[in-house]
Amino acid sequence: MTVTEPGIYPGIPEDVYHADTDLAPELGHSLSASGAKVLLKSPARYHYERQHGGKTSDAFDIGTAAHTLILGTGQPFVRIDVDDKRGAKWTEPAEAARAEGSIPLLRKDYDAVHRMAYAVATHPLAGKIFEQGDAEQSAYWVDQATGVTCRARVDWLRAGHIVDLKTTRNGHPADFERDAGNLGYHISAAHYTAGIEALTGLTMPFVIVAVEKEAPHFVSVHQFDDDYLAIGHARMREALELFAECKSSGVWPDYGNDIHVLSPPRWLARTKEF
Repeated sequence: MTVTEPGIYPGIPEDVYHADTDLAPELGHSLSASGAKVLLKSPARYHYERQHGGKTSDAFDIGTAAHTLILGTGQPFVRIDVDDKRGAKWTEPAEAARAEGSIPLLRKDYDAVHRMAYAVATHPLAGKIFEQGDAEQSAYWVDQATGVTCRARVDWLRAGHIVDLKTTRNGHPADFERDAGNLGYHISAAHYTAGIEALTGLTMPFVIVAVEKEAPHFVSVHQFDDDYLAIGHARMREALELFAECKSSGVWPDYGNDIHVLSPPRWLARTKEF
């Protein structure tokens, strides 16, 4: 399937979406929210990861498996009946699973993913959110100010809401509020809402369903206020302009060649011992 014009496309495989090779030449490479977050830290890092692929991790695999089970679509995963990743009892079946396109999980992680899915399904609000809608909708649009093609993969799109599913270490509202900023979730929210509005004319709320990775897998539902979302829009605008500039010049700068003066972070400045 080749994307030839802006729109919302169901059924694009996840690996094809992330590879960003399914766009017609006139659309060119596209910028995602996850790419924007890397770009804002280092255009050179973004450019490198586009050419070589990003990093994977156990946490990423568990999150992907949870998405597959909760959303009902995505990359398959399999249980490797061992307690740790040492030795051939893990490496051989894990390599075979990845060769077949599946995510290998330790039995404890496989069981945890199923408990997370159950926690979401039985949560009074989160469970209802996923009763109606469509999973893994790939959206493509062109940012009018820069001409940059954008893309977003919406976890769950239902009438009037954009829903993002997150696995997290801590879903308590006070902690998640801080972690969301550190992880750039407000940038994702701004990007997704802008894209859906560009394609449909509708301004939809962006809702995060967070499920904790550790037992008992508490679930919480979140939404950014206007101030938080405005910061996300500003950062995403910065990323779009930077992407356009780097793409035009062919220069993807790293951290620069100057000495960087380091100041104490706020938490350290509040202590007496430094």
